[in-house]
Amino acid sequence: MRASYSLRERKCGRLPDPVKKSILTAAVTVLLFAADWAVLHKRAGNVSGLERQEHMRTVQLVAQAEDGTSAPVSVQVRPRELSAGEAAALAQEVSESLGAEILGDNADLEHVSQNLSLITQTEDGLVSIAWRSSRPALVDAAGKVNTDALPAGEAEPVELTAQIKAGSISCLKKIGITVCAPDRSGEKEWQVQVRKAVEGAEEDSRGADELVLPEEIAGRKVTFTEKEKGTPSPAILVIGGAVAAAFPARCQQKKRQDEKMRRDLLGEDYSELVLKITLFIGAGMTVRRAFERIAQGYASDREAGRTEERPAYEAITQTVRALKLGAPETESWVRFGQMCGTREYRRLGNCLAENQRKGSGHLVRILEAEASGSFEERKRQARRRGEEAATRLILPLMLMLGAMMAIILVPALMEFAV
Repeated sequence: MRASYSLRERKCGRLPDPVKKSILTAAVTVLLFAADWAVLHKRAGNVSGLERQEHMRTVQLVAQAEDGTSAPVSVQVRPRELSAGEAAALAQEVSESLGAEILGDNADLEHVSQNLSLITQTEDGLVSIAWRSSRPALVDAAGKVNTDALPAGEAEPVELTAQIKAGSISCLKKIGITVCAPDRSGEKEWQVQVRKAVEGAEEDSRGADELVLPEEIAGRKVTFTEKEKGTPSPAILVIGGAVAAAFPARCQQKKRQDEKMRRDLLGEDYSELVLKITLFIGAGMTVRRAFERIAQGYASDREAGRTEERPAYEAITQTVRALKLGAPETESWVRFGQMCGTREYRRLGNCLAENQRKGSGHLVRILEAEASGSFEERKRQARRRGEEAATRLILPLMLMLGAMMAIILVPALMEFAV
């Protein structure tokens, strides 16, 4: 049928869908390559000058002589150097605005209790600043303010020195500030006193093998206990709870997978099983005898390791065992279909039970029709599985296409870049 359809397509002058898709893919690939080539050539035009930016950058160029000789060259483009006048003006401008720039969260430089914002360079990077403090214990070179070094409510002056450098010009700017210790509550003041006492004890015992903690601070007896190293992480409860909750879900998923596998095995064995029953009955055996022969063959194959456990044959084995224990045949055939659980097996069990009750002479023809229909259903299932497999291959094929394009384009791009 496909051949006739292809012939009709050729007669009508139309291309098959796979050919159309191949042509479309090739066209898109060529267009992408052409666009990339155009962009690269546009970027790679003749260059007469390179603009200086705020930061140093490296540009790859190719020097082309009149005789066709070329040579690659790597050019480092540094920022523009300031003239002496420009550098002096810029340093003066930064020096005048520096006092307001370093305030941070403080109201003014006369009441400093929060960390300062000591900038080390301007936003454009043209001016760099280095800081020194006259009292690093109160304000360090990074602008960190230590009000705990002062008694509550007291203030101390500190002089900051900024060395400003712009181009070849360097100057100093001195800024006076006043560090004010806030009024602390009794508990806060006690924490400061304890910290100072412990720091002093550590400083005094640097040469000893052991740091001896003070027994008395500010006239008060003190005992130290080691703080808990941490609290149990709540992540343990979260992860444990997630894992505990995942077990039932995993069990349900495993149960569904096992049930699906069981149904697949039942579907695979149905046509073969119906054909075997048909052959045995056609040879003159009763349905019960046919089941016994099938069960014996299955048991022999299992003992020899020629087959794995098959749910349909296990149901036949249980049915034969029940018959030997005296179970009625009609109920046994119905129970056989119920044990298998699928629609076709229930239909087969009901057919065998109906034949047992009414004694129909058309059982062989009915089973042959059932076997023929089951073969067709098995073909449809195989075709559907093949289509699903082809659908799953789309993503790997797309990844392979991308890898092939990268293998082709990357060397070409590197060639143009050089």
